[in-house]
Amino acid sequence: MESLQRGLRMSLVAVALIAGGCGSSRATVRFGSLSMGERSLEYEPDITWWTLPNNLTVVLTPDARANIVSVDVRYLVGAAEDPPGKTGLAHLVEHMMFELRAAQDAPTLKNRLAVAALGHNAYTSADATPVRRFALDHYGEAIRELEG
Repeated sequence: MESLQRGLRMSLVAVALIAGGCGSSRATVRFGSLSMGERSLEYEPDITWWTLPNNLTVVLTPDARANIVSVDVRYLVGAAEDPPGKTGLAHLVEHMMFELRAAQDAPTLKNRLAVAALGHNAYTSADATPVRRFALDHYGEAIRELEG
């Protein structure tokens, strides 16, 4: 009985602490240099796209409001192309792609991305292998060159 009463008292203390934290004395949330004024959901992108001689389609979508460059590449090969008995081969190739080196003693693509990019990721679906890299705009040319 005593342990039940002690547990009940602790529960009441926890509720009191939580309720006290929900009062109107909360601090104003700040998000760095973001201004919390009126915002618009309207966005009309200036999209330019073209096809290179090697059949690669390039799409450029600039946004002057952003200071981040994103390079997205979609290789049109995926798990559906895995040979019989070699399930997972396309996914393995996706992972091995990040181990590529320009020369034997050169850093891997993964190491070069660690320097230039804020982040990168890839995944293998049934019909494609999308790869995404993003960086601050002053590293944009460096991450675009890493694709070549």
